Amino acid sequence: MSYQISWESDCVTINWEGKISLEENIEANGVIYGDKRFDQIKYQVSNLLNANLSEMLIKNIKVVGELDKQSAIWNKRLQVVHIATDSHTLKLIDYWEQLMHGSGWSFKTFSTINEAEKWVNGLRRSN
Repeated sequence: MSYQISWESDCVTINWEGKISLEENIEANGVIYGDKRFDQIKYQVSNLLNANLSEMLIKNIKVVGELDKQSAIWNKRLQVVHIATDSHTLKLIDYWEQLMHGSGWSFKTFSTINEAEKWVNGLRRSN
């Protein structure tokens, strides 16, 4: 398994590691979207710092985006945080964000875990 999912009351975090395939991405999303907690969370953090997305292509991201758009029906307010530095991964994230435009979800990308945690904690304090 190339991912680990952890839940908090208002957040789900996915820590990715190693080479990630489309099938693993769909599997992880299915675990999250199939969990009753998904409807209530405010934040999703996807840590891709230790992931290798070299096998993921734009056409794969289209599939993921379509599935995510359907999931946005149940949770329209999700704030999605990506943590990544690899240029290919950042390109895929950017494309995914374009696909998700109009879903109600908002997005932010950071290069470190500390920056991402600081941003999420700041949102928690303001809500």
